[in-house]
Order: sequence, then C-alpha cells, then structure tokens
Amino acid sequence: MDVAVQPVPGERVESLLRALSRGLAPRFTIPMGALGVLIKLSADVVMASIASLAGMVWAQRSGLPIPPVWMMSCYAPLLIALFAARSAYRRKLHNTLLEEFMSVQTTAALAAMMLLAGMVVTDVRGDLGDTVAKVWLATAALLPIGRLSAVTAKRDLRRRHRLQSRTLIVGNGVVATHLAQRFTDNPQYGILPVGLIDADPESAGMPRSVCTLPPVGTPETMAAAIRDTGAEAVVVAFSQTRDEDLVPAIRAARLAGLTVWVVPRMFDAVNKRSRVDYVGGMPVLDLSSTNPRSWQFTVKHVAGRMLAAVILLVIAPLFAALAVAVGVSSPGPVFYRQPRIGRDGIVFDCLKFRSMSSPVADHNFVPRQGAAPGGVEGADRRTAVGRFLRSSSLDELPQLINVIRGT
Repeated sequence: MDVAVQPVPGERVESLLRALSRGLAPRFTIPMGALGVLIKLSADVVMASIASLAGMVWAQRSGLPIPPVWMMSCYAPLLIALFAARSAYRRKLHNTLLEEFMSVQTTAALAAMMLLAGMVVTDVRGDLGDTVAKVWLATAALLPIGRLSAVTAKRDLRRRHRLQSRTLIVGNGVVATHLAQRFTDNPQYGILPVGLIDADPESAGMPRSVCTLPPVGTPETMAAAIRDTGAEAVVVAFSQTRDEDLVPAIRAARLAGLTVWVVPRMFDAVNKRSRVDYVGGMPVLDLSSTNPRSWQFTVKHVAGRMLAAVILLVIAPLFAALAVAVGVSSPGPVFYRQPRIGRDGIVFDCLKFRSMSSPVADHNFVPRQGAAPGGVEGADRRTAVGRFLRSSSLDELPQLINVIRGT
C-alpha cells in the first residue's frame, strides 16, 4: 500500500523557495558585467547633467546670453551617445585612469562643438560661444570626478567579491592555468573562474594538483555548461581541442549573450599598438612596432610632457591636499621611490605617494621557504590614507612628475 507523505509547512516553504530560485530568479538577475557598466553609465549621466546645469548658472551669473533650455538639455544625452559610439561602455578587463581622463576630455570637447554647430544650423540668436564653453569647462572638471567615483565603487565591490562575473576558461594548459590564477588573485578584473572547458579536461595540460578549477564540460557541451554554471563570460586560452571544433563553442557562448575573450597565438609578440586588418574576410593581426628614435615618438614625448604639466596644474589643489594627508598620516617622506628600468636600460625612480608607515616591528621579517614575494608580507603597514590612495589609484598621481621629467 502506498502512503502519501504530506510535507510540513517549513518544507513546503523551502521547496517553494527552491522552485523560485530555479524558475523566476534568473529572469530578474542582472549580469555582473552589465552592472559594472551600469555604474559607469549612471555616474556619467549624473555628472553630465550637473555639469550642464552648473555651466548654465555660471553663464547666467556672468551676464552671458542663455540658449533655449531644450537645446542645452540635449548636451548630456549627446555626450552619453558619443561615449557609447566610442565604445566607452564596452566592458574592458583593464583600463587606466589616464585613459579614462583622455576619453572624457576629448569626448566632452567634441560634444560641445557639435552642440555649438547645432545652434548655428538652427539659427539660435546671440553670441553663445562663451556659454557653451562654460558648460564644456564644467563638464571637463566634473565628469572625471564621476568616473573616479565609479572606478572606486567598482574596485571596492570587486575587492569584496561582490561584482564578479562567473567565467569559463576554455583550455587546460599552462596559459589557461595562469589566467585562472591571475583572475583569482586579482579580483579587480571582475572575473570569477568557475570551471574549465576542454576536450579532455581530466588529462590535458596541467595536472589537477596545479589547476584547481573543476572540469565542467567539453566544447561540444558549452551551452549546457553555461546553463549549469550561470557563466557570464568565456576566456578562450590554448586548448587540446582543434580550432575548428572551438568555433561552434564560441558561437554558442556569443548566442547566449556572453562576453568572449580570446588569447591570441604568439601573444608574446602582441602589444597595445597591434590592430586587426582584414584580407578577404580573414582577420590579420598587425604587430606594429615602436621606434623610440622616430619623429612620431618625439612629438608624442613632447605632447605628453605638456599634457602632464597641464593636468598637474589643474589638479594642484588635490595633489597638495594628498601630499599633506600622506605627511600627517605617519612620519616619513611624502613620495615613495620605486626603481624602474626605463628607455635604453636607464634606471629611474618611479614616484608614488607613500601609502605605508616605516617598518618597525617586522623589519626582520623573512618570507617562508619557497614563497613568492608580493602582497602584504609581515605586518600590514598601510595607513588609513594609504588604503584610500591605493583603492582609488590616486597614489600614482606623482607619476605625472616622471612624465614631465621624461623618465
């Protein structure tokens, strides 16, 4: 005789929650990669709107003519559209604050010129050049603050493992293992490796004692692995699988809406100047080289010095305030000098704001046998100011002095 067992209320609620988590929850889940982009976009929208309003108030108090409100209200959307057109909201694994600053300044200037051109075309009366210039200056000053706030917020979330995209690593060799370890040790990339995809993940490449990521499938089962792991991104490293067998797996990942990164062959020869050309639809990677003796390099060197001097002049109050904060936080010099090897093998001191106190208790600290250097060794000597400087990358501002010196 069959006996039906009636679930108790607690079990009924628990089973309902499990059903909801399997069924409804994924529909309302925002991918972590998209959330990171949303933080940046929100900061741009808020600061662009504030800058437009501040520029108009500044112009009004200066007695300048004010354009129609509807036209000035187009500046912020135009700026955001230009950012989107220039792929500013495309997710990147690594982006420096200097690159962010340059992108903001050039795009803000372009948006201001387009707005002024629109006023000329629509025959808006009055000399409005000074008004638009004030809106542009307000944007150039405020938008980097928003970008810095967004970068700081994302780094803080990622450091606490709150903004990590679950990622599949295709391959099980040295490169795949190195990437997985690098992502795990550096949460600022926003990548959380959750499994390996390879034709024979148990035996290919590195031994299981070295690579601790679990095998979750083969390239043929990529779609199922994505569903099972909830992956949002895929990194294709070197694999035992033939390239022609990897293409369907990459297509499956892209069809599922995942971000896909591919490690190129001969990656040691690829640099930042490399670009993709096409020959009959076939991509060809141009490995452009840099000649440090060319006239282009000289022009870039001079322009870099001039730009660094202007930036240093603009941020002089912030620079001075940080220098005072470092000096007050603990005894010692304001700058930390790190020896680096520059052009022609010349050693120079890379300047940073000092973020640690002088060694006292752990001056005799010796790393354990076989341990690799790096991280926080011995007592954590970072000051409160130093933690903030490192998390926001503001400790690197003194490198502008290195640029001006030409080192």
